[in-house]
Amino acid sequence: MKFLKLNVVLIATVLIACAAQGPIYVPIDGSGEPTATIVIYRPSKWQGAGITPGLFVNDDEIFQLKNGGFGIVEIEPGLYTLSTPSDNNWTTADAPSHFDIEVEAGKAYFVRWQPQVRNSSVTVMSTGSFGHASFMGEFVLVDRAYAEVELNEVKRVYP
Repeated sequence: MKFLKLNVVLIATVLIACAAQGPIYVPIDGSGEPTATIVIYRPSKWQGAGITPGLFVNDDEIFQLKNGGFGIVEIEPGLYTLSTPSDNNWTTADAPSHFDIEVEAGKAYFVRWQPQVRNSSVTVMSTGSFGHASFMGEFVLVDRAYAEVELNEVKRVYP
């Protein structure tokens, strides 16, 4: 029983440390600007909460996409690839994904990222349960009205 309580405390501590902690979302107005605005967010979910992938725009890492976090990226009009590529960092190797988006000046785009479980397994031992899951990230272009409802539940991590 003591081991179980210790595990619960450790897991809770890790999940809290992986959650975004920043200011709340304030609606943006990019109209009339020479750049485009992309709001990239990740709703807070228990599933995959420990995965904190780097968010890349083309080949440049912009910020860490924490559970329950969002970032606002101002960029020139054009075609871009958003990604959380596979590399030697466990946080991105478990959640690779790519998303191409063409943006226009003065417009705002809302993109949600969420890890999806690909497969999982649990091994029960005499000292407790151990599990493993593989995740695949997914980017989705979201309507502004729907995104702003979800953005009320997350915290800013970038800039």
